[in-house]
Amino acid sequence: MKITSRTGALAIGAVLAAAAIVTVSGSTASATQADCASWPNPGSATGTSTVYRQDAGRQGTYAELRKGTVGGQQVGWARLTGTTKKGDGVWMDVSNNGGASWTQCGPYLVDADGGVPYTRGYATSTSASRVFRACGRVSGAFSVCGPWW
Repeated sequence: MKITSRTGALAIGAVLAAAAIVTVSGSTASATQADCASWPNPGSATGTSTVYRQDAGRQGTYAELRKGTVGGQQVGWARLTGTTKKGDGVWMDVSNNGGASWTQCGPYLVDADGGVPYTRGYATSTSASRVFRACGRVSGAFSVCGPWW
């Protein structure tokens, strides 16, 4: 395709930038919390920080990818924050082959308006093959996932 104007080039750039956000079909997540029940609970993690926040489809609600230390090991996990409503959910996808396939941890659902559900943690790695992404779904919206990290 030949781009013949600056406006055309900017439009193509905007489309490519928008494609960086992965939109998942509206179907319910198929994995369960049991798929990652043995992973560390990040509720007592230290040195925590947010890797990124992904708009979850309702203004002020975000699926966040977090990292911190649990039992001396750095782990990543996902949580849903902001204007959450009962039934909203969050999950984390973990891949050991750069995102070609993954294990889904969750969904973890909001049990009361304003709740902040989070997934279990998974150990980070210096290998570029191990990647994580936070995903969420709010009532009345499509599921969304942030970029692989």
